[in-house]
This record gives sequence, C-alpha cells and structure tokens, in this order.
Amino acid sequence: MTFALHDAEHVLARLKTFLAPPATEIQRYLAPGEDKVLIDGPAFNAFFVDELPLIALTIVVGGAAIVWGTSTGNFFVAGVAMIASGALMLYLRAKRWVEQYTAYVLTTTRVMRVSGFFKRNAAWIPWAKVTDVRYEQTLMGRLFGYATVYIDSANETSGLASMKNLQDPKTFYLTLTRLVQTRQGFLDPEPLRR
Repeated sequence: MTFALHDAEHVLARLKTFLAPPATEIQRYLAPGEDKVLIDGPAFNAFFVDELPLIALTIVVGGAAIVWGTSTGNFFVAGVAMIASGALMLYLRAKRWVEQYTAYVLTTTRVMRVSGFFKRNAAWIPWAKVTDVRYEQTLMGRLFGYATVYIDSANETSGLASMKNLQDPKTFYLTLTRLVQTRQGFLDPEPLRR
C-alpha cells in the first residue's frame, strides 16, 4: 500500500515539474556558481494589442451571425457562429498559454531564453559575445508598457536575437546593459576627449 502511495506521489511530483513554466524552474538551467539576476517574459498587454483585431472581428462577426441566426430562426448559422467563435477564443487562449511558457533570463554569466511546454528549448549568449543591445518600443508599447530588446552577438547563429514584448522592458534593458558592461569592462571616456 505504501509503495503505491509513494508511486502516486512520485508521478504527481513529475507532473508538477512537467507543467511548471520555465521561470519557476530556472535553477535547473544554471551552471554551478551562476546566479539568476532577473527573469521576464512576454506581456499580456502586448498579446492583447497584437490580437485585438482578431478579437474584435470575432466579437463583431460572431455576434452578428448569432443575433441574425436566432432572430431569423436559422439556428444552424447561429450554432456554427457560436462554435467558430468559441474555437477562435480557444486558439487565442492556447496561443497566450504558449507565451506564458517563455522566460527571458539574465544571469551573472549570460542571457538566456527558455521556452516550450511539451518540448523545452534553451538558447543563450555569454556576456563576452554580446556586441550590441537595442531597445525598441512601438507607440502601443509605450502606451501599454511593453517593448522588445534585441541582442546582437559575435555568434549570429545563437538563436537568441530578441526578447519580444517584455513585461518590464526598462528594468530588463538597464540590467542587461549593466551586466554586459560589467563583464566587458567600461569604456574609458578620457582618450575620446583628446
């Protein structure tokens, strides 16, 4: 009896680990002596703004089809509109759910992106290879508080070029810049003034 209980607890623990977003289990990806400095991920505001045309279209067209179908007695059209609207909303929820399984991580030695639910992917760039950091914020991003940070590196095939739609982009960008400068050393402005 205790063996079966132990097995059930083990299965539940594995399931909990499997379902955990990358941000909650980032320690598993760190090397000995490496510390996590900051974690961020895609903002809900950015998702909502990006998908707003599709959401509005679904509400307007689906609502109109449902109202027209029920008022004219054409319940087939109303039913199809309800099913299509529901399927589209499920698609959008699944898309956002996938975004929630993306973590952008700054550590004492590197920048990382860990993502995926069924299959986890990790890409990283060490601080010594970072050549340029850019911050881009659209008008909607400025209004709703999200932005994208781009990293150029000496290794262009790293697979980690952008950290899209960050929730706290200013803190992420400033922390990233500080970490790169600390690792690479500060530029001495005195020779430039001569």
